[in-house]
Amino acid sequence: MLILDEATSALDATSEYLVRTALNKLLENSRQTVLIIAHRFLLAAG
Repeated sequence: MLILDEATSALDATSEYLVRTALNKLLENSRQTVLIIAHRFLLAAG
């Protein structure tokens, strides 16, 4: 299980995009459970 608690809250837009892209690739290639705690809907919906 991967827990992300405000994982991108202190990142600029470019860095946040890179984290979201990497997370999406991880989830496409695995059956891992991910709990995302975020105030920004874009990260949670991604």
